Amino acid sequence: MASKVTRVLTEAPGGEGTIMRAGGLLNDSSDMMRSTGADKVIAEYPGITFAGELPGDWTPEQSQKAAAALLSRFPDTHGIIVQNDDTATGAIAAIRAEILTKDNIVAYIERYIDAPVETHFDATKISRVKRPEDWDPQYELIPSDIDEQWINQPKPEGYTYPEEYVKGREDGSYERIVQQFKAHSKIKLLDKSPLAG
Repeated sequence: MASKVTRVLTEAPGGEGTIMRAGGLLNDSSDMMRSTGADKVIAEYPGITFAGELPGDWTPEQSQKAAAALLSRFPDTHGIIVQNDDTATGAIAAIRAEILTKDNIVAYIERYIDAPVETHFDATKISRVKRPEDWDPQYELIPSDIDEQWINQPKPEGYTYPEEYVKGREDGSYERIVQQFKAHSKIKLLDKSPLAG
């Protein structure tokens, strides 16, 4: 999430602008982690104003209502952070209703809304078994950082890190996996569908 937000913010005109967020469920741990990651990145861009957020309840319908309400309050918004695909679908519907278009929104609509679902990803290419040399997740994959998963909530008493996780951090395995995902991620999320005609 954080890296996606970074791309949005670096594309803001003059490094300045206003963004808002259509979230998931209130007090949901996944929503809180994603918001925290986005907030960390936003803090690195002093020219960006975070206008506000509303819960989208992980559904297109509620996310459309949330995004529409935010757009009516903040009509000069440069971007909307959404927390998952269903939230994005609702936000796009709200943007369409407001007749706001951006290149990244158009690309998203073409690949994931207007195109048949079976063309969104090339499933055979995702498989490292079927495509050992040129596998491609077609999505940005980053191994979990346990400390980030516990942001805004205390670890249980007596909590210890999994042994294999600690080992992977110490021997460089974790970073090797990060770099491996980067090296194989050729088809980006907003590129043309790999199966489009």
